[in-house]
Amino acid sequence: MKKTFSLPRVLLLFALPALFGGLFSSCGEESAESTLFAMDTAISLRITGKNAGEVMPLLEEELRRLDLLLDAEGDSLSSLRETGSLSDPEIAGLLAESLRISGETGGAFDVTVEPAVEAWGFRSGNTRVPSDEELLSLLEKTGYESVRIDGDEIALPAGYSVTFGAVAKGYAGDRLRAIAEENGIGSGVLSLGGNVALLGKKDEKAGKGWSVAVRAPEGGYALTLELSDTNAVTSGSYERYFEKDGVRYHHILDPATLKPAETGLVSATVVSRNGLLADALSTALFVMGPEGAADYWRSFGEAQKFEILLLTEDHRILASKGLVPLITGVEEPYGELVVIE
Repeated sequence: MKKTFSLPRVLLLFALPALFGGLFSSCGEESAESTLFAMDTAISLRITGKNAGEVMPLLEEELRRLDLLLDAEGDSLSSLRETGSLSDPEIAGLLAESLRISGETGGAFDVTVEPAVEAWGFRSGNTRVPSDEELLSLLEKTGYESVRIDGDEIALPAGYSVTFGAVAKGYAGDRLRAIAEENGIGSGVLSLGGNVALLGKKDEKAGKGWSVAVRAPEGGYALTLELSDTNAVTSGSYERYFEKDGVRYHHILDPATLKPAETGLVSATVVSRNGLLADALSTALFVMGPEGAADYWRSFGEAQKFEILLLTEDHRILASKGLVPLITGVEEPYGELVVIE
């Protein structure tokens, strides 16, 4: 059996002058950098502002706090899984927003698929192919509609569990952005294992944004985007997968079947100022497939202020019309651009 774990999903095309805990000054402003491991991934933070050196430890502290709080094996979620109940205002709020997105996406995004994630072994690394009978049994222990929230109180049916794996880094990016901005940070890049949160522009005077590359499954990248003051999140079938008997099984599960979603897409990217939303929708749109994702954007994109970009197995690029002007480079074999209007 072959197991493969990919590099980060979204690549930021700029060089950092230091790798660990860097601090330097330019034009009266400080820039601080840090790399650390949290949420099962390597994280790189770079911020620029008059007090960047004082703000960076605040970001690191918040990231470590969230790593413990949202860990599927941590005290809070373990207690919820074992007892079926939990009182926690932050987790209840995050779960309530996740359930809202689940409802709007018709269940294409569902935080209750944790039993299936465990059955496939994607979290533990002990990957296997569950039988159809086992998956049918697990379907009785999943479904966002069965989760109950009353204020800070969460209740789950017996056998249910939740995972924030598809929203944790997006939520963390939002929290870190808020702390940075509250402390006067106007520019920076928060790269959380491929979930990229961009603060301001790369060059404010020149009006130049950050150059972000969306990875191609074949290696390298498929295209680049010039983005400012937003988040870019990609979910792809090439990120985490294993092979058995010549068949590749990836980690993005369709909540309707609890099997890897096969929709003709290799990745779905969402660009939004709301990192949690972008994180959740990148998974949901992959599960929906090209037509479903396009229809969803037409229904909700303008109101919720997000843009989408889809890469297909036959090397087409589908991009919502607001994102098209931000595409700055396309690499072979990707060439055909379909505009979603």
